[in-house]
Amino acid sequence: MGVHLGGKISFLIIFLIPIIFSQMVEPLWSEDNPNYKKCLENPNKEVATICLISTGNTLSKEGKYKEAEQAFKEAIKISSKSGIKANAYLSLGNTLGRQEKYSEAIGFLQKAVKIDPELGSAWHDLGVAYFKIGKFDGAIQAFKRAISVTKIDWIIDNSYLNLTYIYLIKMDASNTKKDYEILHNRNPILATKFLSELEENPKLWKKFQSFTE
Repeated sequence: MGVHLGGKISFLIIFLIPIIFSQMVEPLWSEDNPNYKKCLENPNKEVATICLISTGNTLSKEGKYKEAEQAFKEAIKISSKSGIKANAYLSLGNTLGRQEKYSEAIGFLQKAVKIDPELGSAWHDLGVAYFKIGKFDGAIQAFKRAISVTKIDWIIDNSYLNLTYIYLIKMDASNTKKDYEILHNRNPILATKFLSELEENPKLWKKFQSFTE
C-alpha cells in the first residue's frame, strides 16, 4: 500500500486496526451479528459509548463500514468524556482511511489528537492519511509525534518503519539510515521483513543499499 516506485511493498504505511475498548465491557450484542443499536439501550451513556466504539471496530474489521461509521458517530454524539470521544474520532478516521477516504479521515484524526494529544495511535493513522495524499512532511511530523507520545511498542515500531520508507522515497540518506537502524535495534523481525519486501523493488533497494553502506 502507499506510494511505490516500480514494485509492491504490501505492509507499509497502513492503517492499524483499533483494538481500543474491545475487552473493557461485556458485549451488548452477538459477535456473530453485531448491532450497534443495542448499545444505545444501555442507560449509562459512557458504557453505551464504549459499546458503540467496540461494536464499530468489529463492524469495520468485517468491512461493514457504513454501520461502523454510524456507531462511531453515535458514540461521539453521546459521550461526555473527552478521552472516550477522542477514541471514537480515531476509530471513525481509521475506518474512513481504510476506505481510501483520506481527506475525511484526516479531519476526524485531527479532532482526535486535538482532544487527546497523547493518543499515539491517532498520530500514527494521521501520518498514514497524510502519506496517502502525498503530504510527506505532514506524515513525517505525525509519525514522529506518535513515537514521542506513546509507550506502545507496535505503534513506535510501525512509525519507525514508515519513516524509513518515506525518507527512502524522499531520497534522504541520513534519515533513512538513522531510522532503519533504530527499527532494526527495536524490532529485528519487522526490519528483516522490510528488507525482504524492499528487495522486490530494485530501484528503492539499490538506493537503500547505497544509503546504509
